[in-house]
Formats: sequence, structure tokens, C-alpha cells
Amino acid sequence: MSQILMATVSPFTILIISLLAITGDVISDHTTTALYLSPKTIFSNYDNMLQSFKIFVYAPPPSTGAPLFTTRQESHFYTSLLSSPFVTQDPNQAHLFFVPFSSSTSTRNLARLIRNIRADHPFWNRTLGADHFYLSAAGVDSSSDRNIVELKKNSIQISCFPTSSGLFIPHKDLTLPPGLKRVLDGIEKSEYERMMESGVAATQHLGWNAEPQAHDAFHMVVYQLWLRRHTIRYARWMEH
Repeated sequence: MSQILMATVSPFTILIISLLAITGDVISDHTTTALYLSPKTIFSNYDNMLQSFKIFVYAPPPSTGAPLFTTRQESHFYTSLLSSPFVTQDPNQAHLFFVPFSSSTSTRNLARLIRNIRADHPFWNRTLGADHFYLSAAGVDSSSDRNIVELKKNSIQISCFPTSSGLFIPHKDLTLPPGLKRVLDGIEKSEYERMMESGVAATQHLGWNAEPQAHDAFHMVVYQLWLRRHTIRYARWMEH
């Protein structure tokens, strides 16, 4: 895949396409694990996630009558997360903390929300938000406000593909699937056909279900969060 194409697609899609590309030569062997580069590692990590991963969800801002999330992908992820065994009511057990807010929240109100979380709970100041994540369809814009700076710089952003340049930090942020058709349209026909068989198997990772199923889109996004739980921890903000 060309560097230009790779630069325009989401990390989630790159992950799936990379899996397809590396398995193209072994499809004919009909190996059940051919879809994965390192199946033992992947499934071991995945099982560990199912057994161990805990997420604490902060209370959302007071309702204004409008839906908290407006895109289908955001809504699917949020409702699936709330009903999942990953959520814990004990923040001391949590690996990550979810900050729910509407994508239409103004910068001023978002800064106030983070300020209140900082004041009411000890967890944000521990890492300056590096073990927190949030959903924002278009991504959070820059601001000079300290609270927004920490949210954007440190916390994991989950946005909808495509995210505008400057609103996505590749080493920590995620995008919700699939956006896969646009990528496949840019692949030569011979390569596309070679990847089709393994592509059928990969589609289980791209689908959203009313009730989450093993290895579906919800679990793959949570798996990416699980892999980022040991993200860089920043020293506590020092007041001067």
C-alpha cells in the first residue's frame, strides 16, 4: 500500500489491512490462524483483557435533551461499554477512566468538565489524564486552557474516521471502524483478489452488534484501549 494511502486511513483500518496483506501468501494453506501475524500473542492478550480489564465511567454532564452521542459508531460503543463486564464501580480497580461528553460540547464547557473531574476525583491529577479516554466524533480542537491541553495531549481520543489533520495524535488516539471500502478501492485488483478470502474472516472485526460478540468492532476497540493502558505517565502538574 502506498505511503500516501497509508497516511489517509485510520490506525484501525491499517491494522486490518496489514493483517490481510501479511496473510495473502498463506491463504491457500487454509490455516485457521492464517489471518493473524501472531495468533498466540493476540489471543493470549485478548483473553487476558476479557478477564482483567476494568474501566471506570464518570457520570456524563447533565442532559440537555439531545442525545449524548450522535453518530451510530459512538452510540454503539457507548451503550456496549455501559452494559459490558469491563465497567467497574470501583475506580481503584480501573485501568482506564472514560470521560463521556457530547461532541457538541463547547470548549469552555469541556474545560469546566475536566476541571470538575480534577477537583472531585484524585485520578486525573495522578497522570494528568494519561489513563483517561473519551469519544469525540470529529476530535477535540486545540485550546490554551490547561484542562483542554492535558485532555488533548495526554488522554486517548476515540474519533470517527476520517479525523481532520491536527485533531488526531497517532501514537495514542484511536478511530472507530470500518472505513475499509475506501482503502480497498485504492488497492490494485490482483492484490485485492488475493486478499479477499482472508478479508471475509476479517469482517468479524469490523461489525457492530446490538449485543457485542467476541472479536467484533466493540471488542477490537476495547482491545486497542487495553494495549494502551500502559501509556506514558506524566509527572504531576507542579503549581508555581
